[in-house]
Amino acid sequence: MKVYFAAVCSVIAGVAVVMDAACHCNTPDACSVFPTTPCSQTGDPDRCQEGWFGPYCQKQNVALRRPSIQSATWFGDHHFTADLAVDGRATTMYKENPPTCTHTAGGTFTPHTWTVYLNTSSTDRIQNMRLYLRENRLYRNVGMEILVSSQMCYNWSSTEHPPPVADVTCRQPLTGNNVTIRVPGGKDICLTLCEVQIFVCSDGWFGTDCDKKCKCPKHKGLCDKITGRCLVCLDFSYGINCASQCGNCLNGDACDKTTGTCPRGCASGWTTDMCQSSCSDGRHGHHCQSECGQCRGNLPCNKINGTCHQRCQPGFQEPFCKECVDGMYGDDCMSRCGQCKDDLTCNKSSGECPEGCQGNLVKPLCQDCPAASGRSNWEVPVAATLGSLVVLAVIALLTSIIYITRMKKQLAALQKKPENDYMSLDETTRDPVVESIYENTDNNVL
Repeated sequence: MKVYFAAVCSVIAGVAVVMDAACHCNTPDACSVFPTTPCSQTGDPDRCQEGWFGPYCQKQNVALRRPSIQSATWFGDHHFTADLAVDGRATTMYKENPPTCTHTAGGTFTPHTWTVYLNTSSTDRIQNMRLYLRENRLYRNVGMEILVSSQMCYNWSSTEHPPPVADVTCRQPLTGNNVTIRVPGGKDICLTLCEVQIFVCSDGWFGTDCDKKCKCPKHKGLCDKITGRCLVCLDFSYGINCASQCGNCLNGDACDKTTGTCPRGCASGWTTDMCQSSCSDGRHGHHCQSECGQCRGNLPCNKINGTCHQRCQPGFQEPFCKECVDGMYGDDCMSRCGQCKDDLTCNKSSGECPEGCQGNLVKPLCQDCPAASGRSNWEVPVAATLGSLVVLAVIALLTSIIYITRMKKQLAALQKKPENDYMSLDETTRDPVVESIYENTDNNVL
C-alpha cells in the first residue's frame, strides 16, 4: 500500500506539471484532452502545430525560419540562399522546384560555413538536432563540424561524413544563441543543407527525445530539460516567488536568483544590467559595441548579427553592408575599379590593383593609357604647356626690344637744337649769283 501510494503521488505530481504546460496540438479537440491523451496516435497523421514534434507535440524545432547566413551563395539556376535550410521542408532531394536546399559558392580553400541565429530569449541548453543533407554529394561533407556559439557540439573525422539524414547529439549540452555548421574548404567543395532542425523540449518534458515527463511538485517548479532534475525556480527566473524572468545573458547564463543581473554581461543585441533592452538603432552585437553597415534606406540593421533586412545601399556587399562589392571601391563604394591583371578585383579602399594592370594601362588604378614616347600621361600635357609658355615669352621679349628701339630714335630726333636747323636752312637758301651781281654793280657806280 505504501509503494502504491508513492507511485500515485509521483504520477499526480508529474501530471500536474504537464497540465500547466502549453498545448501544441493543432486542433482544439486534441488540446481539450491534453495531456491525458496524446495529440497524435501511432499511425495517425501529424497533429502538431508547425515546428513541433512528438506524440504530445512536446519537442520544438527552434531553428525554424530563424535568421541565417552562409559564407558565400551559389547563384545557378536558382538562388540557393541560407534561409532555405530552415524553411520547414525536410528533404534530401537537392533538385526541388522551388529550391529548398542551400549551396555555398565553391572553389575556395577557406571553410564553408552556415549559421542560424536562434531566439535570444531562449535560455534552453542545446543538445539534439537533425540534419537533412544532399544525398548524392555526401563526399562534400567529410570532416563536417557543428558548433553552438563557437563551442564544439559534434564533428566527423577528416575521412568520415554524416549520412543523408543525421541525428546528432552534442557530446554535452551547450548554451548559446546560434548554431554553425562548417566543412573544410578545397577544390570542388561546398556546403549544401536541405534542412536543419534544432530541438528543445517543451516545459514539463526532458530527455534525448523529450519523451520523459517531469515529476516535480508544483511548488518546486519545472525540471531541467536535459536531466529531469527538479529546480527550485524555473531555469531562468528570479526574485520573490521566482516571479520575474531573467534577461538575455551572455552564452545563455542564468541570472542572479535575487537581483536578476547577468554574471558575465548580456548576449549580443541586448544592453543594460538586466539585459532586457535591445540595442539602439544603428548598433548591434555583444554589448551593442558594433556599428551597422550601410543598409538600404538608412534602415537599422539586425541588432543581434548586424545583417541588413532590406539589403544594402548602391555598391556595398551583403549581408553586412560594410565593404564594397567586387569591382567597386572608396568610402562610399561609388568608384569603379580599373582593369586589373588576371581580372582580380582592386583594393576596396584605395582602388589599387594588387598584381598590376591589364595590358599597358597605367598603375596604380589601371584606368589610363600610357602616353607616346614612354612618358606618363601627366608628363605630356605639362611639357606641352611649358613649351607654349616659353614661345610666348620669347615673342613678348622681341616685341618689347623693337618697340623700345623705335621709341629711342624718335626721342633723339626731338632733342636736336633749333639753331642747327636754322643755319642749315639759311645756308641752303643763300644765292651766290646775286651776291656777285651786287658787287659788280657797286663797283661800276664808284
